Amino acid sequence: MKVKPVYKFNPDNLQFYRVNVTFKSVLIATLSYFTMLLSIAFLFNILFSFFFETPAERRLRQENTLLLNEYKRMESRFDQASVILEDIQQRDYNIYRMIFNSRPATKMMTESGFSGLARLKDLDKVSDNVIAGQSAMKARLLREYLKNLNELAGELSQKAADNDKMAVCIPSIQPVENSKLDHTAAGYGVKYHPIYKIKKHHNGIDFSAPLGAEVFATGQATVEAIVRKPLSRQGNTIILNHGYGYRTVYAHLRDFNVRLNQKVKRGQVIGFVGNTGLSTAPHLHYEVLKDSINVDPAYYFFNELTPVRFGTLQSIALRTGQSFD
Repeated sequence: MKVKPVYKFNPDNLQFYRVNVTFKSVLIATLSYFTMLLSIAFLFNILFSFFFETPAERRLRQENTLLLNEYKRMESRFDQASVILEDIQQRDYNIYRMIFNSRPATKMMTESGFSGLARLKDLDKVSDNVIAGQSAMKARLLREYLKNLNELAGELSQKAADNDKMAVCIPSIQPVENSKLDHTAAGYGVKYHPIYKIKKHHNGIDFSAPLGAEVFATGQATVEAIVRKPLSRQGNTIILNHGYGYRTVYAHLRDFNVRLNQKVKRGQVIGFVGNTGLSTAPHLHYEVLKDSINVDPAYYFFNELTPVRFGTLQSIALRTGQSFD
């Protein structure tokens, strides 16, 4: 191959001289030139990809964003479902333990199954396999919860069928109209006594209500006692004997609507809200006793409270630090 001659200028003698150009030098120069071009192109591509997205990358990013948002929504729904299921399970167990005085054969599920399933953080850094595995595990646990509750409900239904008469007698409704739960005042437990000015155990639940509001029997029973002592600690009081070891107390009444030894049915009006005895405002003090021991009445409203409303009532009762009596 004929190579075109190349000349260079010599400033010392002010003359041009011919440079011998070999094929090797041309090849090296050409390769150096292309190497430089490739390096520039590579750097340009890196800079372009760093600052700009390709259409394919943009689609992938949008799909990932949609998937992550859907996963977060699924996590939120799972949390809500697990709370509701746990409340239902706890209520059913309380019914079994406190009403039927036994434990069901179905094993109670606990939160321990979820201890290793905390919410994933930095989802964009977590692999798809981990997210999919986490979701599958939570779905399996929810299925187990539902299966557990179904078995427990079957046991309760069978137990109730075997104890129809007992179920009619057991206290199971609120003793005053409280459908909005706005009459729940002070719950069971240690409360500040407004008259003694000390903390002492409150054996029941206080329901704030206007003077003369109707008071209902919470289960079929016999009127065991009528206490007409408006100046005593609990004021005018009715005690109902429901049988099966259950008694209920209705205190601080204004008046009565029953007589001693009378048979009453659940929901029947037995008296009227008052402000008698050691009371700071019109209200009903309501107690439930099992085998002569006070228990939390909130667990005996199961005929009219859903698990969510039961939780709301408990929250209201626990927030109130002072009783009415």
